[in-house]
Amino acid sequence: MQQYDFTPEQYQGLSKLLAMLTLLFPKLKLQFPTDAAGQVLNSSLSLDNFSSYQGVLGHLHVLENPLKEDPGPAFQWDKLMADVLRTLKEANKT
Repeated sequence: MQQYDFTPEQYQGLSKLLAMLTLLFPKLKLQFPTDAAGQVLNSSLSLDNFSSYQGVLGHLHVLENPLKEDPGPAFQWDKLMADVLRTLKEANKT
């Protein structure tokens, strides 16, 4: 399966949406599921971890379905986090 990265406009829209969701829902933690090395997990969470997780997920973290890999390996989780933090910082200035 060939996958492409999101466009700058998609990252911008997603970062703004995620920033606002974390402000509206304080229990939503601004974090992604990670492995022991601190890298974003590239597989689904266990049922126990899923039921207690309060961060941001992709389909790949939720479903045990090989057809649902989004956002995919090209997705830049670090870029999204940096963009969200920048958006929140700008929102706090106003």
